[in-house]
Formats: sequence, structure tokens, C-alpha cells
Amino acid sequence: MLQLLDEHTDIVTVSPYHPLGKVNNVPAYRILLSKSASLIYKYLLSSGIYTHSAMVRVYKRKVLQNVHSQANNFLYVSEILIKAVLKGYTVKELPASLQVRQYGVSKIKLLSTIKSHLNLMGRIVIYKTVGREL
Repeated sequence: MLQLLDEHTDIVTVSPYHPLGKVNNVPAYRILLSKSASLIYKYLLSSGIYTHSAMVRVYKRKVLQNVHSQANNFLYVSEILIKAVLKGYTVKELPASLQVRQYGVSKIKLLSTIKSHLNLMGRIVIYKTVGREL
């Protein structure tokens, strides 16, 4: 992934929802929530990004020096990507395979995470309509 960072690409991320990506044995509710959020973000940002919540990414240093997140939960990865896109940084997305977790238990607090994403979506709308900082 690092070698894909070039003069035209600031961020490289992965997506199981990329046309060449795959989703295997993941509960339907997780797919519904994730795809719905990504579709809304894609619309709000007018971006071609398929997944805004992927945990696997590489960034150029300048992106992380200039883009900051207020989140201290699972929203962090989405917020960094979204703010970077709004600042004009370029993203390359690779296909990935998403599998159901085989070991351990997820620490995500589902309702809290949904609420955080809805809040961020609202902040994007405000940013795009009145220009208030995201």
C-alpha cells in the first residue's frame, strides 16, 4: 500500500465494497449499517469512495499533520478520511475481503457508534451549507 502513495495519491485505503472486494460470513446487520453509512458519506462528499470506515489505511505525513479528529472512538478513522477529502486530499481505494471475526470480541458500542456517525453526517451538511468548521 505504501508504494501507491505518489504525487497523485495522499491516502490509500481498502474496501470490501469495492467492485472487486468481498464480504464473507459477516452478519447482515453489520453489512447494512456499514454500507448505509458509506453510501450517505459518498453522497454527502460527492466522492467515489466505497467504504469510509475501513481500519486499514496509509497516509502521507502531511495529511495527518493537517487533518485532526475530535473522535475518541471508532468514528476516528471515518472522520480523518472525510476531513481529508473535504480538504482536497486524494484517495486511492483497493479491494479487500471482509471476514467475520474469528477470535476475540469486538469492543464497538453499536448504538454509540451509530449516533456518532449521524452526528458527523449532520456536521458535514452544516459545513457544506454554511461553511462552519467540521
